[in-house]
Amino acid sequence: MALAIKLVPVTDLKPAAYNPRAISPESLEGLKSSLTRFGMVDPVIVNMTTGNMVGGHQRLTAAIALGWKEVPCVHVALSLIEEKALNVTLNNQRISGHFTDGLQTLLEEIRLEFEDNDFTDLKLDELVIGDAFSEGGSHVANTEENLDGLKHTFKVKCPPEIKDEVLVILKRAFIETSLEGVEVV
Repeated sequence: MALAIKLVPVTDLKPAAYNPRAISPESLEGLKSSLTRFGMVDPVIVNMTTGNMVGGHQRLTAAIALGWKEVPCVHVALSLIEEKALNVTLNNQRISGHFTDGLQTLLEEIRLEFEDNDFTDLKLDELVIGDAFSEGGSHVANTEENLDGLKHTFKVKCPPEIKDEVLVILKRAFIETSLEGVEVV
């Protein structure tokens, strides 16, 4: 199936009222920086059947904030329920994957070539994955071997889409202790 990309005036686009996705002001700034630097390489998706936007709501918001008069769009023909399913699927963090260990090397390579403010404006500095598993580890290192009754809060930062996997790893790491009261937020 061949899809045609057409420039469409932003005033002709109708965001879907049901769109369940929002963006923080900080993230919007990063998205605007991305659009400014790279353009809109991921077109807005519009359902010809309903006239609703299916994907690209946040890109449209950023483009309008930048003063763009038109954006690239791809048109699809879907029923309303298919449209809603595609909207949710496009934003489903459970199927988006996660970064591998290679991210750190790639980020360092980009950092060396980019201006500092470009790296920061694109929010790439926020992708740096710290050694979250060793943070807080000193609290355990200085305890007795019997960890029963140990009460301490460990903060582990991870992308929300891998939260379940991180919990499994932590449970394996603390398998000999009681996990009563353990919560991953």
